[in-house]
Amino acid sequence: MNARTVASDECVELVAAEIATRGRIVGIFLHLLKEKSNTDFSEAASKASYLAGRIAGQKAAEAIGKNDLDTLRHILAESLSTKVFDPVLAKSSENEFELEWRTCPIASLADDFGKLGYDQEYLPRICGILEMFDNGFVEGFNPTFRAKTPPELETALLSSGADRCRLVVTTNGDED
Repeated sequence: MNARTVASDECVELVAAEIATRGRIVGIFLHLLKEKSNTDFSEAASKASYLAGRIAGQKAAEAIGKNDLDTLRHILAESLSTKVFDPVLAKSSENEFELEWRTCPIASLADDFGKLGYDQEYLPRICGILEMFDNGFVEGFNPTFRAKTPPELETALLSSGADRCRLVVTTNGDED
């Protein structure tokens, strides 16, 4: 494979497209499963999303060599990998921080799902499933940390018309 440098804007676009593709696959797959079996597999999908995030968080902490709150805050609020969400650090203290995601590639799937005949509530359900990746990532990064995303915070999602999604990360202070 030929190596080339990718501009940060192009990288963000590529990551956004990949996230949207994964959301599209999950959404269509769950819909097809329900049609075929008349069973809702959303709970299993949420658990899979959480576990995948947990593995990713563990691997990130291992690769970086530290798993403190400041490092996680930097990864989630300032790194190129999260620019796709246009993050803003809304609050920060010694044992907690709150991020606001102001954009999300998953919200762009509303038209796709609508054309497939899925109701308007389908996309927010998929978002809730995919949000569990963030919970898993945070808890995999450091088992003493807890993440709360819109499903746990009982706040609206970008896919439901909100102007932001929230992510709150807390620690009990016993960082590894």
